[in-house]
Amino acid sequence: NAHTNGQTVQVCFVDNVPNSAVDPTARLYIERDNPPSGAKWVIATSDGRLAMANWTNKPCGIALSNKATPDHPIDYEVFPVNVDPVTRRNPLQGFQIEINGDASDEQIMWFGLFQDMMFAFTRRNLYIINARSQIDFSSSSVQRVMRVGCINGDTVAIVNSQIFWVAPGPIVMAWDGQNAPREISHHRLNTRLSNAPTAYWNLWFGRYAPRRDGHYYSLYMVPSGATTPTDRLDYNSSVDVWEPCGAYNSAGTKLAWRGAMLLDGYTDVQELYQV
Repeated sequence: NAHTNGQTVQVCFVDNVPNSAVDPTARLYIERDNPPSGAKWVIATSDGRLAMANWTNKPCGIALSNKATPDHPIDYEVFPVNVDPVTRRNPLQGFQIEINGDASDEQIMWFGLFQDMMFAFTRRNLYIINARSQIDFSSSSVQRVMRVGCINGDTVAIVNSQIFWVAPGPIVMAWDGQNAPREISHHRLNTRLSNAPTAYWNLWFGRYAPRRDGHYYSLYMVPSGATTPTDRLDYNSSVDVWEPCGAYNSAGTKLAWRGAMLLDGYTDVQELYQV
């Protein structure tokens, strides 16, 4: 029956199912909120959820959506608010947590999947989130992996099973997920990085570039005296070598780079997806 928006709707249910046959996981909880507003990082997990991080008024927040099911195939759009995963323990319902960090100006600079695990870089630390459902979550689900942060999440790239990023300094770091992280920017490169203006760190970005001679981490940065990312620093992870690159127009003017994405996977070609 039609009803006016905001009007009370009465629902009747005839219980003709024995309690032993009731599926408790099919319960539909009332917390069915919209996704966080202004989230900077959004990823899709392998179990049919969406996860978001760093949204309006909660720079250290992480939110997981409900799990999509045959009965509710688009429940990955539902993000419950004010739900305690430890007491609720529902395998399908999502939840929100917050990484406090160690300073008031902390915020999640990057959030994503690495080796099929959820990681979050703040300004000063790297965290792993060892839970994708309320059943998995506990007080030890969020663990600090290292006291090395990130200056800009766009510099993060996964290259040949390693994660690369620019840490405070700035210096370029690499981590294989097992051993201690490595600083891979040598002294000459560190001089170039340290001379770069801090006001334009937000314009830096990193990309993975597979080539015939190796797997590359390419860092696009704003060098000293510039206001746009005109320098590209290529690191060949296969031979541990850096090479600075640049692009020039016909007048000899150095050109600025812009970040692009390739539509890669489930196809034989790599097509430009977004700039």
